[in-house]
Amino acid sequence: MRLGRPVTVGYGAGSTPRVPDAVAAARATGPGRVVIASYLLAPGYFHDRVLEAGADVVSAPLAPDDRIVAIVLDRYAAAAATLRGDAQR
Repeated sequence: MRLGRPVTVGYGAGSTPRVPDAVAAARATGPGRVVIASYLLAPGYFHDRVLEAGADVVSAPLAPDDRIVAIVLDRYAAAAATLRGDAQR
């Protein structure tokens, strides 16, 4: 536990706890700031919902970042190679 306090996970879609509930749970653990590392790729609807969740600090979206672009291109190339291989059978 590097932070010296528990870390609460929250989800923006598809699972629970939702981000606002996770923020409330984090606040209930004691004093201190609530910080969200959003891990969203871009600004928009989901990032806006995270900003509204009540945390003291919210990280910026990950993109644009050359490392993210490199990962996306690498995965695209791998998927395209797999599809080309399947089409040749």
